[in-house]
Amino acid sequence: MAEPKKLDQSIRKHGGPVVLPVTLVELCEPRHSSKLLANDGDRWVSVFMPCTVSVYEKTDGKIYVANMKAANLGA
Repeated sequence: MAEPKKLDQSIRKHGGPVVLPVTLVELCEPRHSSKLLANDGDRWVSVFMPCTVSVYEKTDGKIYVANMKAANLGA
């Protein structure tokens, strides 16, 4: 698993405004991804790799977790 990306810190580092914490965690399971990438017809799904989960805080002080349900996007 790759090191989590702290978007709020990156924004600040590049001169942007202070925003509440946002962390991206990238996940990839080589056995599953290799099956998808082996077929020319399915290689378009590489745009979704690695699977990313976002963990962020809102102004209500609560922590939220979000992910994209790629199956809902269709082909």
